[in-house]
Amino acid sequence: MILIKLLPLRFFSRIFGLLARLYLLPGLRHLVLAGYSRIFRIQVQEAELPLGSYGTLHQFFIRKLKPGSRIVDDRETILCSPVDGKVLHAEPFQGNRLVQIKGLSYSLAELLGSEAEASNFANGTVFTIYLSPADYHRIHSPFSGFINQFHYIPGKLFPVNSFGVTNIPGLFAKNERIVTYLNVSYKRKEMTIAIIKVGALNVGNISLAYHDLHSNGWWPQTSKLQLLPQKVSIAKGDEMAIFHLGSTVQVILPEQMKGRSLVKPGEKVFMGQAIFTMD
Repeated sequence: MILIKLLPLRFFSRIFGLLARLYLLPGLRHLVLAGYSRIFRIQVQEAELPLGSYGTLHQFFIRKLKPGSRIVDDRETILCSPVDGKVLHAEPFQGNRLVQIKGLSYSLAELLGSEAEASNFANGTVFTIYLSPADYHRIHSPFSGFINQFHYIPGKLFPVNSFGVTNIPGLFAKNERIVTYLNVSYKRKEMTIAIIKVGALNVGNISLAYHDLHSNGWWPQTSKLQLLPQKVSIAKGDEMAIFHLGSTVQVILPEQMKGRSLVKPGEKVFMGQAIFTMD
């Protein structure tokens, strides 16, 4: 644990990102990408393009899917999964603390980087979904609404895997992350959902569909709540962001959004799948 804190994880992540962007000669592409796909058990048939069309490992990693590969549940009372991945949490929480694992917790204010914003989500519901190297790494909106602000929070790049979750207290609140605030209409009331993209070891960066920010830059960056010049409308299932290497997404609902979870920890989910019902 002490050793991993001393390692230059941000530097390693940037170097890995550069290596992933190295150009693959046409004769090597299929061999390299097919081997990578076999190791991580990637469903190659879902990729939008043939393997030979991806010039780098990075291009393949952020691949789009063939039309129809994911079906978005368009019912008005349904919150959808924003990503493919494994559910770590799908539960209400008490007050302003979220459980990482038994015996480890962290504060909502630390996670969101703001006491004021955290107060809007006390006693809410959290969904945490981990993306493995095998997963599709584009992030989509779990509900229809509009975005008028987001918060970029520089931080560490600890591994977000079973080791990290078990051994690093407050992991999700320590790692680099981007919080998108999605304003939605629920039972004729305006409410806000927080979608947190959590960086991790070997994440080259996180990019946004609605802004030109890229996380994990080469120069020091500061935590900043950014207001968009004009609100951006986004429909359920629209692309919101991209992990340029894998990590974790959290969705936090306010206490006023009553309902029940349709998934449980350990379950594999897919983008567009119903994970919460407000019936």
